[in-house]
Amino acid sequence: MILFDEASAREVVAALVPGTDEVETFDGKEQSAMKEIGNVMTSSFIDGWANVLDTTIDISPPQFVHDMGRAVAESVVARLGQRQAFAFLFDATLRADDREFDCEIYAIPDESELRAALEDLDPDATAERTTKAGSL
Repeated sequence: MILFDEASAREVVAALVPGTDEVETFDGKEQSAMKEIGNVMTSSFIDGWANVLDTTIDISPPQFVHDMGRAVAESVVARLGQRQAFAFLFDATLRADDREFDCEIYAIPDESELRAALEDLDPDATAERTTKAGSL
């Protein structure tokens, strides 16, 4: 899950949608732009984990939700909290063409699958791994 604050979401849309200087609402093309950046970021992030863990990780297509504050994250955490004990939160700043966009990336893996993947890692393996995305 990727959360953008309101100001950053508006800046992302303005940067991605040609001819969009002021974003008033998050309708058709604005939602599409946010879904696309979410898809690119999520796919890249999860693909990196999959490469390191030498596994395949299934992800769902992005959905757009517009709400106040952390209501979206709290809703997801409340639903998963009964069966999930772990979540990873990354504060991120995206930089492109002298612009910066702040967001939070939440990774909420299936606990049993994550545990199995981590147990399969070779602790003696070198800390640097070559992946499809390059060196980690």
